[in-house]
Amino acid sequence: ESKQRLAQVLRGETNGYDTYSDNVFVEEDFEERLKSNMSITVCWYYIHKTQARYMFGYHEEALKAAAIAEELLWSSVAHVEVPEHYFSLALAALYSTREKKKKEEIEVKLKEHSSYFQEWMKSCPDNFEHKYYLIQGELHRVKGNSLKALQFYDKAMVAARNGGFIQL
Repeated sequence: ESKQRLAQVLRGETNGYDTYSDNVFVEEDFEERLKSNMSITVCWYYIHKTQARYMFGYHEEALKAAAIAEELLWSSVAHVEVPEHYFSLALAALYSTREKKKKEEIEVKLKEHSSYFQEWMKSCPDNFEHKYYLIQGELHRVKGNSLKALQFYDKAMVAARNGGFIQL
């Protein structure tokens, strides 16, 4: 159901880009029922919700969904959804709106997430290299190093293309 909802919001088939609800589906009711599901199901729902909210600029909502998903990532080890967890990007998008202490926490989290992708990249660069470079770019951007950020964004684009990805 969560992948269907993600696809529907991306196609503009929901009541707005900030909701999965439509004429039949009620997001809040679904999330209430979801609480009694297996952890992996809940995790993936919130990963997909994070993606949808992030892509349409609802970064606060993306961060809330990402935080729920992150608590449940243990249930999804070695699944394709884990690298699609947009927590790093949501954090970076909100960096400028945060107080100094929160900014430091975001930098630590970005470095942590970057290290995961760096490790995964060793065994499968086609799938993870571009994501590693993207997170590195965001880390440099939030720290004010625009030139270094642009260099990593360029590397991310090249790596994505080389890996057969049409998007980052």
